[in-house]
Amino acid sequence: MNRINHLSMSAAAGVLSVLAGASLATPVITPITPPPGFTRVTDARLSASGTFVVGTCDTGPSTPTRAFRWAPSVSSVLLPIPSANGQPVVSVAGVDISADGSVVLATVGTASGSESVIWTDAGTSTALQAPMFSINPEGAALSADGQTVVGRYAFSGQPNRPRAAKWTAAGVVTALDAPNGLPTAFASAVSNSGSVIAGGAAPLNSAPAGALWVGSRIDRLTKLGPSIFFTDSSVTGVSGDGALLVGNLSGSDIFGTPTSGMFRWSTAAGANPQLITTLPGSQSISGLAINEDGAVLGGKLVFRETIPGPMPGQFVQVDVDRAMIWNPTDGVRLLSGVLTAQAVNVGTTDFKSVIDLSGDGRTLLTTATLTPTGPTQFVLINDLATRPQCTPSDVAGPNQSIGADGQLTADDIIVFLGWYFADDARADIAGANQSTTPDGQRTADDIIVFLGRYFAGC
Repeated sequence: MNRINHLSMSAAAGVLSVLAGASLATPVITPITPPPGFTRVTDARLSASGTFVVGTCDTGPSTPTRAFRWAPSVSSVLLPIPSANGQPVVSVAGVDISADGSVVLATVGTASGSESVIWTDAGTSTALQAPMFSINPEGAALSADGQTVVGRYAFSGQPNRPRAAKWTAAGVVTALDAPNGLPTAFASAVSNSGSVIAGGAAPLNSAPAGALWVGSRIDRLTKLGPSIFFTDSSVTGVSGDGALLVGNLSGSDIFGTPTSGMFRWSTAAGANPQLITTLPGSQSISGLAINEDGAVLGGKLVFRETIPGPMPGQFVQVDVDRAMIWNPTDGVRLLSGVLTAQAVNVGTTDFKSVIDLSGDGRTLLTTATLTPTGPTQFVLINDLATRPQCTPSDVAGPNQSIGADGQLTADDIIVFLGWYFADDARADIAGANQSTTPDGQRTADDIIVFLGRYFAGC
């Protein structure tokens, strides 16, 4: 047998004794609750790490709001009220949060208006500056590294004609030119490093189309392939690496047939977006979230359902939102079905939309009702397998039967180690230093790579 760093049977037995009950983690569903003294969460965003949520809470309609930060270990904690140029603060709303949770973008309301503030764990709060002769600087998104804010402002005397801008962590503003010299533009999403910015731009009194700023390049999203044009599109997210966008559009083809849907758009120069169509039976689809590499998207579908009306024997039709996720292999899937397939009993929980995703796509911030008559609230899902499971670790079924069964269990580990100690070529999945190129040998590298894939869920 040609082996390097050969593992003994006793060492393998030790591995099995630790992993005998191991399996792919079951997704965990956690409602985001407000801090003590508050009754509801009205808005929320998820950090790229999937560890933190920033949100806005209050005690009911028309009551003052406060920003809070949530993490599994500490639950919900109110954030200190930032300063507002010496004015009394009426309300605070959490807008976005950095990957490590140390920087928060917030909107502070005063009697005379509102301003956007960058708050840090160090206790500093920095207001966003407006360009000269401008007003209303408004931050919409914060980069994962906490160093860039993107949003909008307006020229004095033209409050309804927004212009796009970006800010440093010190609040210093840079105006972004509008595509094609259009009079209105705004920025609403940004990549992890702040190098790719997306939003929208429009002529006066017209619906906006998606806009993109990459370095000195400025694009406007108005065409889908050679035959489909549209007048209304919106970008709702940028992948962390800045390579892809997610958004929504409506318009018509060359024959005038209405066309609408969700798109994934490469930020490469000259790229046309990929249209993602809705599921059969649904009225529409909306893309709301995108992960680090753009391989997982989240959003919602709208179905028209018939329900009992207020009078006996009466039935009415209503539009109902259903949360969905997408990947290039599986396409669009209802979130409830994905959870059920991963052994989660959703009970009476009705997931309405996926509004944010962690970088790895395995943590989802959703909206849902927990009971049929309950209010819509924000719910976090951890450890969800949102993309296809790769086959190298799913090698066995129950009782060590050979062949993938769609689950990762101790049976897969036992079968793989059996191949390894039998010097079976099927155990040759790695090379030196855990490279993923087989090298014709059975070594400890093969076991390390197999177990790494196993615990990564693939």
